[in-house]
Amino acid sequence: VGYETTYANTWTYTDHDGVLWTVVDSQVGDAWTSTQTNIYNDTRVHTSTWDSSTNTSTWNEHFTNSDKTLDYNTLETYKQDGSSTVNYTGTTDHIGWNPLAGISTVIVTETRDAYGVTTAFSGTIGGLTVSFSNGEMLIDGKSSFKAEEFSESEFTWNWIDEWDGTYWEVTEGTDLNGNWVMSEIAYTQDNNGGKGDLTGDSRIGWSSW
Repeated sequence: VGYETTYANTWTYTDHDGVLWTVVDSQVGDAWTSTQTNIYNDTRVHTSTWDSSTNTSTWNEHFTNSDKTLDYNTLETYKQDGSSTVNYTGTTDHIGWNPLAGISTVIVTETRDAYGVTTAFSGTIGGLTVSFSNGEMLIDGKSSFKAEEFSESEFTWNWIDEWDGTYWEVTEGTDLNGNWVMSEIAYTQDNNGGKGDLTGDSRIGWSSW
């Protein structure tokens, strides 16, 4: 007689913005689910599954904020060789680490190799065609990276990720609304250890008072 392993646990955490989240983790057989809800009724659901017959696994995130302006799904399917495809659908203001200029309806597929490096993008964002060139996601043939507008105290520096050799260019400053903003853009290293080609990865952090 077969049986399934079941597991459940509830806990809380406070994110970097001071918002309290309640988390319910559960597992039934090879399917693991983590449902997170904050005090504003924003909801994030992570689901992970394993298919032993095909040796493939999936990881899914569904995020919805309280007013439904953000409602998107991120589904990553891993193949036996370690490569993966990521499908982004719904309304969102970012694709992976790539911030968008605003909230858009997206139907995008990202292809990654066994090392997690992006090799292709396809689909549409706001009805515009998504492509991939020189390590960067393009929207309607143009750079997808949303440059921040700084009003003062802007400065740029760089650092090397010793784990994978990525060259990160960092710009910090105060935006037009008085918020501190830090944007990071990833590049390969050239032969001299300097800035090479764009990898397509970027991230933005900010704080306000």
